[in-house]
Amino acid sequence: MKSTCLLIAFALFAITGSTLFAQDTCKVYSLKNPHGAEMDITKIWVVDSVNFRVRTIKALPFHIGATESFDIEVCILARDGKPHTSQVRYQNTHGTSSYNVTMTGPAVASVSDGMMGEGASQGVSAIAPNPATDYAHIQILRPAGQKLSVRLYNILGDDITATTSIEAGESDVKIDVKSLANGRYFVAVVTGNSPVTTQSLMVSH
Repeated sequence: MKSTCLLIAFALFAITGSTLFAQDTCKVYSLKNPHGAEMDITKIWVVDSVNFRVRTIKALPFHIGATESFDIEVCILARDGKPHTSQVRYQNTHGTSSYNVTMTGPAVASVSDGMMGEGASQGVSAIAPNPATDYAHIQILRPAGQKLSVRLYNILGDDITATTSIEAGESDVKIDVKSLANGRYFVAVVTGNSPVTTQSLMVSH
């Protein structure tokens, strides 16, 4: 019965990614026109693009009056349960303006202890370097002779790499991250009879 529950839990993760990955936390901010004169908003970006993303509610470019405000949506991408602060910048008729935001990233949900079963002693034990620029070495904690596979997921839970099988006796896997965009990813280890365990990996070129 336990094995059946574990297989179902992993199947749900493989389909939706919801077992391990929290959804983005987003908030809408209303920014007042700081210049007291009509202006066009032509571009918006966030300085810390690793931990945040931003967009305007209206499609760019758009015009606002001297006393009008406009709405932006800021999403925090960090998944460490910690507060992060960044500056949102937007290009307008009068130059570049900025707005500071502070948001707390949700902690990544993981498989509960009650579902870990015998696989609790298996998984990722270390990632180095982290952040990684070109390659990341994944140290695997494993029982002797146990076959494992390694997968890499983005923050939305999408599988972005083919499964990498680990032969018996191996405990180190090298992952090429040169083609990945800067940001946070998750390294997942899967065994034949246990659910997924993960650690986060930062990519910064």
